[in-house]
Amino acid sequence: MKKNGYTVVELLVVIAVFGVIYFIAANKVSYAFDYNYEEELYKQTLASIEKGARIYGENNLKLFEEEKDIYVTVEDLAKEGFILNNTEASVSDPRDEKKTLNDLKVKITYENDGVSAKVLV
Repeated sequence: MKKNGYTVVELLVVIAVFGVIYFIAANKVSYAFDYNYEEELYKQTLASIEKGARIYGENNLKLFEEEKDIYVTVEDLAKEGFILNNTEASVSDPRDEKKTLNDLKVKITYENDGVSAKVLV
């Protein structure tokens, strides 16, 4: 007698093998899309603070008459309006909304007729 097609057992084995391959591949691919947006937002916030600090230094060149480096806090820059903040002059930490970045120090340097700033983390 001639056999046409597959048996139920053969079909079940093939479906089971494809199922296992699918779940392994889906698990690996799901990690490829795992991205930490909070950390990226934190880096952008620090860059924004540094830019605001540079502008602060450029607007207050008299601060550099005695020293080429000055140190300010993020809270000072927020109160002066040089960086974005909430109504209490507080800059939230994007990694944890309950914390603030107000206590971070920013080093503002004036040299070669230019101002640079670096957040000291």
